[in-house]
Amino acid sequence: MFVTTDIRSSLIFAFSLASIVAIATASGCQRVEFASVNGLVTLDGKPIPDVEVQFLPVPNQRVNHPPTSAYTDADGEYTIVGTKEYGVLVGIHNVCINDATVMMPKSSLGADDGMQPSGDRTRNTPRKSRIPRAYSDSSQTPFNEIEIPVGSHRRDFAMLSSKGDSPRSK
Repeated sequence: MFVTTDIRSSLIFAFSLASIVAIATASGCQRVEFASVNGLVTLDGKPIPDVEVQFLPVPNQRVNHPPTSAYTDADGEYTIVGTKEYGVLVGIHNVCINDATVMMPKSSLGADDGMQPSGDRTRNTPRKSRIPRAYSDSSQTPFNEIEIPVGSHRRDFAMLSSKGDSPRSK
């Protein structure tokens, strides 16, 4: 079979281009989208300040991405603003709630409520978490498989301290 140089060059170019596209697709070059999420975190119906709300993407989604988190303010509200480069990854997440007042046990907060600075004193003993353990454990959190679609969304997280009650997310 006789193939001209122009045709051979065109075939090599087409094969090369198809190979590059196949490799890029197989290696996960996919568009990543982020959403904005805000909400209220409560414990037994009361807003809870100074907790970390952590969105952990469920493994085996189309992309691998680290968790995204925010802290609640004095009114129990948190906000994560999505941009082209940051925010909550669009997809399915498990959400953990962590007590920020015990995440760094050696702090300058001396009062029992963790809200008042104590001057030169530091607290050397860890505090007990205000958050029931299940909410902080990614394998046990009842806030699992929370879907975050494109756009801006409100996700409130209501925790219960008593055993046997079922927590809920809206």
